[in-house]
Amino acid sequence: MLPPSFDEETEKMTAYNFYSIAQDKVVTINKPMTLSDELLDDDAAVVGSSHGWLCLFNRSTTFDDLFLYNPLTRRNIELPSVNIYNLQGNSIGFHSHHSQWVTRVVISSSTPDDQDCRALMNYNYANLLAFCCPGHTSGHWTPIGELHLKLDDHVYERNYEDFVYSPKQNLFYCVTTFGDFEAWDLRDPHSPTMTPVILSSDKNNYPRAASSEEELNLKKSCVSRKYLVIDEETDQLYHVRRFVKDTLLPFDMLYYNDPSDEVDYEDSNPYRTVGFDVHRVDLEKGELSYMDGGSLDGLAMFVGPNYSFALRASEYPELKPDSIYFTDVFNPPYWDNGIYGGHDVGIFNYRDGTVSPCYYPVDEVSVRRIVPSPVWFTPTTTQL
Repeated sequence: MLPPSFDEETEKMTAYNFYSIAQDKVVTINKPMTLSDELLDDDAAVVGSSHGWLCLFNRSTTFDDLFLYNPLTRRNIELPSVNIYNLQGNSIGFHSHHSQWVTRVVISSSTPDDQDCRALMNYNYANLLAFCCPGHTSGHWTPIGELHLKLDDHVYERNYEDFVYSPKQNLFYCVTTFGDFEAWDLRDPHSPTMTPVILSSDKNNYPRAASSEEELNLKKSCVSRKYLVIDEETDQLYHVRRFVKDTLLPFDMLYYNDPSDEVDYEDSNPYRTVGFDVHRVDLEKGELSYMDGGSLDGLAMFVGPNYSFALRASEYPELKPDSIYFTDVFNPPYWDNGIYGGHDVGIFNYRDGTVSPCYYPVDEVSVRRIVPSPVWFTPTTTQL
């Protein structure tokens, strides 16, 4: 999904724009101007994209409206508002209207009207968890998960970085900043249950894998972000770690000897994604198995603010196998006042480590700020 179109005179949004990878063209869908779509405020932020639905956060309203919107069928479904009074059991006592405090929403199916559908949300600057039942006529967001983690007499925010839903197991899998894995069963909304997932890993390739000291130093100097990617056809989970360099330079200038070296970067240089590490999650053995040799088993993975998923390139010839399609990892307010943002979009070749463009340029001279950030949108077969 690309930035929408606006009327030059009224400055009102007129259409949603989508770049179709299969057709290699932009598809435009006019925004409906009906009373039922009055919630579709032009400033509503996209905070989720899963199973053919967008989740929009209308920050201009008093109660911070949150709703699902299907741009193909033009349906919208209101979710419980996300003010403090609808976060049952929340003792934090906050209610903020800063530019974005709902960061991600994932639904468990393409039919949110169903009583069994669940929506899981990241909220607050600490990336806490809460869930609701979209198909229930009345409801609220129920916070789940531990708020803090204690390590060596220090208390840290737990920070849930990503979560995906396994339809075959009826479980949400979550990963935190500190590498904790959890499985959540939300089928009984009155009694959500969590099972810790203990996974061992090879210290030679986790938390960072590198074939050289230069590559290791580069990754150490990066901001990293974790994703949980699911291949729904096989129910296989993957742990994906993304490395983002805080300045954009030609790739042959990114490597330097020591991550502690001081480098004089201009403020005008934007950040860029420089690499990914992918581990297969083996739930039976309790292992994270590094996918070495540049192979992703022929998968094309999609990560960003959306639901993280994988498709078999052999079934979609327009996709590049063993590649990771990514959109920008950062959202406002990270780059509210910057001249860049939303620009970190491309296709990472897991075999040779190169990045190729996906609609937008990736070279350091051509990139420009993109507002709002692009997000992957996957229509279901019933919507086509």
